[in-house]
Amino acid sequence: MKIILSLVSMFVLLNACTSKEDRVVAVVNGKQIKVRKLKEDITSENWNKAYIDQYLKKLVEKEVILYEANRLSVSEQELFSFFDALKTREIKGKELEDAFIREFKDIKGLPKAKILDLVRQKQYEKAKLAYIQELINRSTIRIYQDQLDESL
Repeated sequence: MKIILSLVSMFVLLNACTSKEDRVVAVVNGKQIKVRKLKEDITSENWNKAYIDQYLKKLVEKEVILYEANRLSVSEQELFSFFDALKTREIKGKELEDAFIREFKDIKGLPKAKILDLVRQKQYEKAKLAYIQELINRSTIRIYQDQLDESL
């Protein structure tokens, strides 16, 4: 029992001695994100809970992407290169009409080539976001909200 109390006391003391900027607010696949990183990247006028939460989400996404790229020994751009085929694939008839009605019904008078480009770009973005979400779901992510709240 004394050993447990000693360990808890050491942990509390160590945590209290850690500067606020060195506190860990998230761990993504073993990589720490500290308050220092947030303070370096976020200006003082944007230092509010909503903006910090949004920015931390972006950092987590970036770390997940970098982790997967490193795991596969490719660059970040190469990780998404297999989606490039969506930017040039042929879209015909019913699929084009359905996509146009669903996504771009407010746009009138655009040339068909421009509409095709918009549909392809939308499909590319949708596939990329789905892949990022899949990577996030497969990752080990811990957000330490209490450390984040203390840094505000």
